[in-house]
Formats: sequence, structure tokens, C-alpha cells
Amino acid sequence: MTNSILVICGDQYHPASDVMAGLEAVGRGEFVFEQAPYGPLDKVMGEFSAVVLAKLNVSSPEDSTPWATPESNDWLETRVVSGTGLLVVHAGTVGYGRDSKIRRILGGSFLHHPDACNVTVESEQANFALHDEHYFVEVDDDVNIFLHTKSDHGTQPGGWLKKNGNGQVCVITPGHFSAVWQHTEFQMLIRFGLEHVCG
Repeated sequence: MTNSILVICGDQYHPASDVMAGLEAVGRGEFVFEQAPYGPLDKVMGEFSAVVLAKLNVSSPEDSTPWATPESNDWLETRVVSGTGLLVVHAGTVGYGRDSKIRRILGGSFLHHPDACNVTVESEQANFALHDEHYFVEVDDDVNIFLHTKSDHGTQPGGWLKKNGNGQVCVITPGHFSAVWQHTEFQMLIRFGLEHVCG
């Protein structure tokens, strides 16, 4: 069975082409990816097995207006609660505010990061090193942390799982550079996340 995945990506620091190329590499014919239009999403129609969120809260690389309008927040919440999976990667944790619906759906959010450095990714699914931005995050008590990231700056939750209504959520914090999206073990981690949220 093929899973249709809507991908919210593309901002001034994280090109959509990097995200889409990385996702296509893990698709293997089981996942079909469609990039979401820039701007608010509440008018997007169609059935999706999951949504991938991999961008800051901006409409596009050229437009810093938030895409996450109240209507878009409602759209995403309704989809997830009704059973659509949500995979959030790297920049998808940034800019949604502590009290927003998206922040509550995610169960955690970005705080800051040092300059790009060597980051070790450790989980039951993977153990590898990357040159990446090491995200420091805050997470809620009710999430299931399955991955940690380590660098000279410390250790952080690097991936967690959460259920919202009928929808499964997976958050993975590495993913800044094109080379990371093309890293074989990172792609395996993304595939794990896709398989989890698609059930």
C-alpha cells in the first residue's frame, strides 16, 4: 500500500529541495511525497496518511509571514486528531510558540542551538555521527523520548513520540544540512519516523 505524504517545507535556512530529495530517497515506492503550497494550509484538500513538517513558521523563503495561521493550526490539529500521522523534522520545531496548538501537538519545541558541530545520534534504531546543528529543546512530560543527541555542548532529547487523538506524532531534531538528509543512517531514522506515524 502506498502512503500519500504532504510535506510542509522550505524556508530561508532550510531549502525545500534538500528536504524533498532526502524524503524521496527513503520512499522506496511505499511513500509518495507532495510538497505543500507556500502560505496557509487550511484550503489544502485531499487525503494524506501523514504530514511532514520541516520548516520554520514562515510562509516561504521570501515571505516571513507565519504560515501557521489560526485556520492552519485548526486544519493540522483536526487532521492529526482524526488519525493523520505527523513527522516533524528539525526546523519544524521552531517558531510555533509555547502556547500554540502546534506546540501542544508536538509535545516539545526548539530553544536554541550552538554553531554547527559534530553531533552523535543515539537510539535503539541508530547510532551515528553527523556535522549538524545541535538543537536544544524543551519537551513535555508525556512524550516518549527514543533518541538522544550528544555534542561537546551536552546531551539533548533528539527524537520523541507522542499520540494525539488517533494520530501518531514523531519528532526528530537533526536535519539542517543537505548532507544530513543524504546520510544513509539519517534516512533510516526518517523512514522509522514515517513508518511509525503511518501505522
